[in-house]
Amino acid sequence: MTQTSGTLVFTFTGPAEHSGWLVAELAELGFGAFDEHDGRVDAFMDESAMPAGLFPELAGVVAPMGYRLEESLRVAPENWNATWEAGIEPVSVGRFCIHPPWHAPEDGLIPLCIEPKMSFGTAHHETTRLILSILAELVMPGQSVLDAGTGTGVLALAARKLGAGRITGFDIDPWSQENAVENLERNGETDVEILAGGIACVEGRPPFDVVIANINRAVLLDMLPALVKACSDGGTIVLSGVLAPDETVMRTALSDVGWACERVIVEGEWIALVARCA
Repeated sequence: MTQTSGTLVFTFTGPAEHSGWLVAELAELGFGAFDEHDGRVDAFMDESAMPAGLFPELAGVVAPMGYRLEESLRVAPENWNATWEAGIEPVSVGRFCIHPPWHAPEDGLIPLCIEPKMSFGTAHHETTRLILSILAELVMPGQSVLDAGTGTGVLALAARKLGAGRITGFDIDPWSQENAVENLERNGETDVEILAGGIACVEGRPPFDVVIANINRAVLLDMLPALVKACSDGGTIVLSGVLAPDETVMRTALSDVGWACERVIVEGEWIALVARCA
C-alpha cells in the first residue's frame, strides 16, 4: 500500500521582531504556510516537497536571526486542516472581507469565502493584505488579470468581484491549484482559469492588463522577465512577498527590465511594489 504524503511541521523560537525575515527565508526553502505568535514560528511543508539537504540549509538561515529549531514532526494532512481551520477568523481589508465557510462576513464589504487547506493566502499574512488593500484602485471592470502563484485563489477571486474579465491564475503546487478552483466554485465563480504549473503555463497567451505576483523575493526576481512579457503595454504589475530591506533590489530588477516602481505599500516588515513600463 502506498503511504499518503503527510505534512511536516517545524517549530522555531527566537526574537519576534525577526519573524518576518525568518518566514521569508523559509518560504524560499519550500515551506508553504506559517503560523507566527510571540517569538514562535510554526512552518509547514508537504512531505513530498521536502528538498534534499534541508536541515543544513535551515542551520544557515535560522541561527543568524537568533532563532533555533525546537522540533520537527510529521502529521497527517487532515490533522493539519483541523488545526489550521480552528484558528481562522474573518479578515477585513480594503473593500473585502475574507472569511472561512464557518464564519459570516462583515456587513458592507465584498465577501470572499476562502477555505485555506494547505495554501498560503487567507489574508492573515501581510503579503496578501497588501495587495487586497489596493486592488480596487488597480483593477477596472473588464480588464484581464494574471494571478501568479495563486495559492487559495483569493486574489483572483477578488479581481473577479471587482469586475475583471479574463482571469488566469497558476500555481506550481497541485494542492493549491485544486484549492483555488474549489474556492472559486464556492463563491459562484466558475469561469476563472486556474492552471497547475509555472509561468510557462501562460506563454503565448494574450497579455494581461494587471499582473499580480505574491510569492517571495527569489522567485519574483527569477520570474520578473516573464511577468513583464505577460503584461500588456500600459499595464500594471504588482509584486508582493518582499521584505522592506529588499526594496532597492526589487527596484533595480524592475529597472533592468525597463519598468519603474511607481508606488510602495507597507505593512509591518513587508512591502508590495506597483510598477509600470518606464
